[in-house]
Amino acid sequence: MFCDYTTTLDNPWEITDSIRRAQKLRDTFVPQLKHTLLYKNDPVFYLLKQQVYSWQGTCATHAEKAVAVFFNQYTAFNNPKDRSDYVVWAVLEPTEEVDEHGGKFFVPPSHYPHMWEEFDDANPEDLGCNELSV
Repeated sequence: MFCDYTTTLDNPWEITDSIRRAQKLRDTFVPQLKHTLLYKNDPVFYLLKQQVYSWQGTCATHAEKAVAVFFNQYTAFNNPKDRSDYVVWAVLEPTEEVDEHGGKFFVPPSHYPHMWEEFDDANPEDLGCNELSV
């Protein structure tokens, strides 16, 4: 359940600030065993973190395989530079902004090119944009 919770975080790769939520889950589902989770020197919290790390590793492995399958189906992407150029185009960088308390946060792009355009992939050697599909 803690892994499920981490997927709802703005940054599911950073779990250090979620110990209070982990404690609430533990108290709810294992009330008969009293234990206070601690950041350091706590085998129970270490087990929780290990489960999250395993999930993260699985997620990354699946993502790598999906990207490889995508690129391998088009000979237009045989060159590493072509792959790199495509990623730069398709995966825009978020902008960093500062909130009223001086805290920094990332704002995702308002659009991604691959989401708003239709592509003609009938010829895998020549992937072309047909039109905007707004």
